[in-house]
Order: sequence, then C-alpha cells, then structure tokens
Amino acid sequence: MKAVNGMKICAKCRRDLPVSEYWKEAQRNDNLNNRCKNCVKKIARDKYTAKKQQLRRAREIDKYKARTLIANGVAAGKILKQPCFLCGEVKVQGHHLDYDFPDKVVWLCHQHHWSTHHEI
Repeated sequence: MKAVNGMKICAKCRRDLPVSEYWKEAQRNDNLNNRCKNCVKKIARDKYTAKKQQLRRAREIDKYKARTLIANGVAAGKILKQPCFLCGEVKVQGHHLDYDFPDKVVWLCHQHHWSTHHEI
C-alpha cells in the first residue's frame, strides 16, 4: 500500500501509521516495508521463539514423549492422578524421576514439584 500524506496502512495490523513507523525497503515502489516496525519485530520474535522451541524439543525428545504418554493416559482415563506424594494435595502434576521409564511418575502438588526441580 502506498504512502499518502505521510501515512501508510500496515498490511499486517491494518493501522494507519506515519511513514516513520516503517523501515525502508528498496524493492518496494514507495521504498517502505509493507508492515510497520512493530509487526516486523513481532514476526521476527515469534519465528525466533518457534525455532528455539523446535530445537529444545529435538534436544529433549524423551521428555516430550514421556509427558505426552502421561497426558494421553490421564485424558483417556487409563492413568489416574493420585494425591501429592508429600502433602496429600489433590491438585497435582506428574513428575518423572527417570525418562527411561516414561509411564512411571510421582504425583506432586505445584509447590513440591517446583521445589523438587530447584533442589536438583
């Protein structure tokens, strides 16, 4: 979209912004990017985050498989959540002691699960 009277509409967020809110881009007819600076930054940030998560998942594939196994088992009713192993709280999270045994978890409340990870 062309700049008119020093204003241009962002192709992403559809806001009418001053041309100072756009980076220069020589390939465009008006020499301005078609997305505002905020939208370009958000797209770059989202791509970086997605790539980072993809690399982490590839590095920690055993964790993701174990978590998925437990989550699917709970959803299907094949695995029943137990009260917290330490305090008896009913609202619990599964904690894997060893990812080589993905179906074996210790059920811990949020506070005890957090403290277990921060003691290690």
